[in-house]
Amino acid sequence: QTVADLLPRGISLADVGADRGEVSYYLLEQGKVTRAILSDSSRHSLERAKHLFGGTCYEQCVEFRHGPGLEVYRAGDADYAVMAGMGGRTIVKILEDSPSVLRSFQSIIIQAMGNSEEVRRCLERLRFCIDEEILLWEDGHFYTIIRSQPCSEKPISLTEEEIFAGPCLLKKKEPLLKDYLGRAKQDRKAVYDHLIRENQGKERQNHLSYEIDLIERIEQQLE
Repeated sequence: QTVADLLPRGISLADVGADRGEVSYYLLEQGKVTRAILSDSSRHSLERAKHLFGGTCYEQCVEFRHGPGLEVYRAGDADYAVMAGMGGRTIVKILEDSPSVLRSFQSIIIQAMGNSEEVRRCLERLRFCIDEEILLWEDGHFYTIIRSQPCSEKPISLTEEEIFAGPCLLKKKEPLLKDYLGRAKQDRKAVYDHLIRENQGKERQNHLSYEIDLIERIEQQLE
């Protein structure tokens, strides 16, 4: 539903890493999407997606393409792209591997399973502007959804605080952000304390210490 909320009605969609196709199916049901191209590097997943659409009224509205990332798309294939349910580093590779196709979309919606800060850093590097972010808590997990589009000019550089927590979430002072940051800090402190006790990973200790300090600075901004 959150992905649907970030899309206008009547668009064509590239569903990248579509897995079983639930996102596209829901968006077609909601009338947000009129046509969707579903792609995945797994043939098994695509077969499951084809089964989902088979015999439905949406069967003629979808196309399936087997292959990694944006490599199976051409510029102009779709208005918007969705990349949901993949790891942040996987999404970064997809973004970096096909810049010309990427810039042909009006906007992209990204929901990374972790490492959202690396996704934001990549978007900035590729001259994409983030215009909306939503933070969700669902079934014991936090999920960040980012909407971004090609910038007509060089984007304003994001601060390290904005890279980590999200420029739009910080600007809105998203209420869930305090809990998100609290959990992130707790997780990092647990690893840091373990490394200290075991006298291991000095470089990793330094990075964790930096991130803990960064989180505490962000927390101060939210007070």
